[in-house]
Amino acid sequence: AGSLGVGVAGRDIGDVDASGVQQGDMLRRNGSNQWATEATPFVLSMFIPGTHGSGALMAQIVFDRDVAFDENLPNSQGYAQVTATGSTVLDIQKNGANVGTITFTGAGNTASFALSGGASFAAGDRLALVNADPADATLADLSLTLRGRRV
Repeated sequence: AGSLGVGVAGRDIGDVDASGVQQGDMLRRNGSNQWATEATPFVLSMFIPGTHGSGALMAQIVFDRDVAFDENLPNSQGYAQVTATGSTVLDIQKNGANVGTITFTGAGNTASFALSGGASFAAGDRLALVNADPADATLADLSLTLRGRRV
């Protein structure tokens, strides 16, 4: 096992086990006052105003770095200011292919996420959100935060 023999702010961190460190990991002090490595988070937040037609492209971003999202997008959040009339499923696409979904029910404002096996995006890849077809007439003003990690 390798270790990092570097001092930070006057502290010796030579006892850090660097054997499992991946590119993009960061080093921080944990709650036990020990040095720990963890993946560098990547947070994608957006507001999508108004309603959208059937199968409409609601949002699209192009990544400037490599990013991975874990299965079912843990710790991601979604909120609809105006709730759906019925269950509405938005497609999450990678470069035009469906990889997951975001579901809003008519019973509430919050979203649930499905992303089987997770998804990795390289710099230049596109993540798009596409509306249900047929579209829900009332679902509107969406706030979304997708949590992933830099790779």
